[in-house]
Amino acid sequence: MIPQRAFPVKERHFRFVQKMALTIGMVAVVVVSAFASMGRPANAAAVTGFRAIFSNVTSGATSNWADASTSPTTGLEFTTTTGIVASATVILTASTSLGLTSLVNGDITLKDNTTALTVGASANGSGQWGWNCGSATVCTLTAPSAGGGLVAGGHTLKIITANNHITNPAAGSYKITLSGSFGDTGILGFTILSSSLSPLSLDATVDPYVTFTSSGNTLHFGTLTTANTSWATTGSGATTETASGITFTLGTNAASGAVMTVNGTALTGTGLSSLTISGGGPTAMATAGTAEQYGLKFTRSGSGGTAIASQFSGNYGFSAGTAVSAVTTASAASATDTITMYAAANILTTTKPGSYSSTLTFVATGTF
Repeated sequence: MIPQRAFPVKERHFRFVQKMALTIGMVAVVVVSAFASMGRPANAAAVTGFRAIFSNVTSGATSNWADASTSPTTGLEFTTTTGIVASATVILTASTSLGLTSLVNGDITLKDNTTALTVGASANGSGQWGWNCGSATVCTLTAPSAGGGLVAGGHTLKIITANNHITNPAAGSYKITLSGSFGDTGILGFTILSSSLSPLSLDATVDPYVTFTSSGNTLHFGTLTTANTSWATTGSGATTETASGITFTLGTNAASGAVMTVNGTALTGTGLSSLTISGGGPTAMATAGTAEQYGLKFTRSGSGGTAIASQFSGNYGFSAGTAVSAVTTASAASATDTITMYAAANILTTTKPGSYSSTLTFVATGTF
């Protein structure tokens, strides 16, 4: 039997990944990236993150290696772990014509990660990199002979172009290979389309809203006397100016805010005296025992465009009966305003005895 010999088989692997991103508008952007590990020298390494963003991917159009922002931060880029030593070359070779002879050093922004590098027509010993495109398919980047280069350790070299000096080929799939004396290798794929991608349209709806709540609905003056002005509270009343204990919260996304109004009856009972503020106010509460009065005052806290109407600001006011009085005015939307109410009453020695009450209706309306 003739012994069999095992022959090594060299495998070459290619993996292409294409990612497509769409910008809103008429310009499409294709982000392409790839990795390759074929035929590289023993001391070489495959770059990572090798990709190119074309500002336009339509056949026959001119484009840049640049993202869609007004101040591009990336274009064609790759990360090298071995670095780029002095005078080393980085060669980009397209599989089809991209009209690269028009891509001159004045079109190039070169970055090491986010740090800008100086680039010119040729490299020098003062940190300047050289850029030259010798044909429609090949561009060479040369590291400075001194004062530059990329140290090892995962630096990302970014080539961002301007002035639309890249000419797209016919629709199809193509590649750009990376080589040069710097030693690393890589390959990326990109696709050119026959026509622009349709714009992406987004829409949304925001519903109008008005929020209006109160912390309660019953207040008590207690027993009114001529010795003191009385203030209504959620308890049994007070003889010094005291907030009622009822607060309103008001909020809206209406452009001109929301208005809160009040309508109600005087403080009265059937066949009894009728207590109200003369002329509607605003009026300071009189000395106890010198007038029959019933009025409201409001204060407001919050950061919106709501303010207390003059009738109820600083002093007491109220128009009893069918009239609707604005408690607040508004000029802008407000997420939350807190409105605090004060209610005060005075009587005379001639005020008829009995049970008195007042019913108040509050309404909030958004001004959209």
